[in-house]
Amino acid sequence: MSIDARVKYSTITLNFYQDNTVSTMTVANDNLYDYRPGFANRLWLNILNGWTIFKEIILALANLWILFLVGLGVFFIIRYFVRKNKIAMELATKHLMENRQ
Repeated sequence: MSIDARVKYSTITLNFYQDNTVSTMTVANDNLYDYRPGFANRLWLNILNGWTIFKEIILALANLWILFLVGLGVFFIIRYFVRKNKIAMELATKHLMENRQ
């Protein structure tokens, strides 16, 4: 048997081991609000977060450019046919009024 065939039908056994250690930590104060950053730091982080959200919204709108173009095309096509139909209706009404007289 060639080495390629032996590799194809070979079996690999893997064993993973992890220590069963549990670390404990004593916390003097279990009130989570005492560990929050200060007001100014939180304010600055929220301003940065708002700026990031604003940039993501701009990028999402930039991804929708093709929908904007399609909508613009549909708008102009509908406008063209509405105007064409309006002119045809005015012309037909004019001919109808002329034929009545």
